[in-house]
Amino acid sequence: MKRVLTVGVTYTGEKIEGVEIENLGLCQAGVDKARAAFPLYEYDTIIINPQSYSHFLFGAEGEFSNEPNELGKLKRQNDSYDIDSAFLADDREREMEAAIGAMPTSTRRSSTSEARSCTVARWPRSRLTSVCWHGHWPDRS
Repeated sequence: MKRVLTVGVTYTGEKIEGVEIENLGLCQAGVDKARAAFPLYEYDTIIINPQSYSHFLFGAEGEFSNEPNELGKLKRQNDSYDIDSAFLADDREREMEAAIGAMPTSTRRSSTSEARSCTVARWPRSRLTSVCWHGHWPDRS
């Protein structure tokens, strides 16, 4: 079974035999276990295309996604939804590096600085075979 993680985009097509698609966010499991992705090296393919902080943290649109002060409203709703508490960039980056780092340099492919696509060699702790990333980690400044 191939595992696909989508963050901020939801697959609405027909079921694909042999593929499990999860739409989850990149928040910590301790913040919202039901909506937090497993460690990134657990997936065969990852598609990240968040349209808002809610999409990024929880995988899908939330009640404040279209609000100009989305982060402030999320934090007022639940103090642990603060971006610095909910998302630990260093942890998720290490997970991605663990998945991508073992691949030979010759197999790494990058299309642009905004959208990256990588094919990853198998690694004992990693199932990851491709990543599609649009955008950047959230600006925490």
